[in-house]
Amino acid sequence: HMEKFSNGGECGKEGDPRCLAKKESATFLETYNCDFLPPPKPDWSDRAKKQIYRPDYVLSHFVHYSTITKGILETYADMQAKGKGWDYWYRESKESERFTDDINEAVMIHSKTTVPGNTKGYGKTCKLGFVPTRKDKCRVGFPIPGNQKIENATTADGYEPNCYTNERVTDKYVPKLRELMHKRTGKFSQGK
Repeated sequence: HMEKFSNGGECGKEGDPRCLAKKESATFLETYNCDFLPPPKPDWSDRAKKQIYRPDYVLSHFVHYSTITKGILETYADMQAKGKGWDYWYRESKESERFTDDINEAVMIHSKTTVPGNTKGYGKTCKLGFVPTRKDKCRVGFPIPGNQKIENATTADGYEPNCYTNERVTDKYVPKLRELMHKRTGKFSQGK
């Protein structure tokens, strides 16, 4: 879902592109449905958990953090009417939170764009056998076919497959998104 890109500067000249950019014909969802960890997420990733609430419960959001929920607005009188104790400090109850099944229920895909300049050098850093450093590493996702890592496998161009796709997103949600966007804009074809 990426294509070679040049800009006359750091990304090379026309005829000698050195960077990659998202194809105009691709959605952000399908382009960035590529994670360096296989699903489901390991327990250590819980520290970066995101919250999903019923819309009628969250009254204010900041980015993807809920800042005001119905629970935080309950007053002393509200709690007395419910026959519950009231505390000056509010915490979401354990009953209001649970972890989702990130294969079958919900998954967050960081679908912001990759600036083409950040992909400069991908022709070297993404090849099988390249040893990454702090400065030089592959910043482009090449999907692992069937999400089954195979030792020393490469793409047809010699790039090392390095990320897992959420197959439910690929098979179910990308086609739905393309269909709806096609109806709205006429821009996206209904195929892949």
